[in-house]
Amino acid sequence: MLLRGAIPYVYGLWIVDDTAVGIVVYTEKGIQGCILNDTETAVGWGVEQLESVKDTAEPIIFRGGRNPVLHK
Repeated sequence: MLLRGAIPYVYGLWIVDDTAVGIVVYTEKGIQGCILNDTETAVGWGVEQLESVKDTAEPIIFRGGRNPVLHK
């Protein structure tokens, strides 16, 4: 399911198979850093961040054709 919601931070966050979390830090000059961590504490923190965004996000319903959200 695709979701759209406000992101309260200035970094990219991803979780890999619930075993690792990664962060990309952005500045006005582009990507300035990347961190990958596979500790339980870090993965738990990442899941909490993701869940906090998902709690207020709205589903994006795609009914066929070209989705303007995905093709900007």
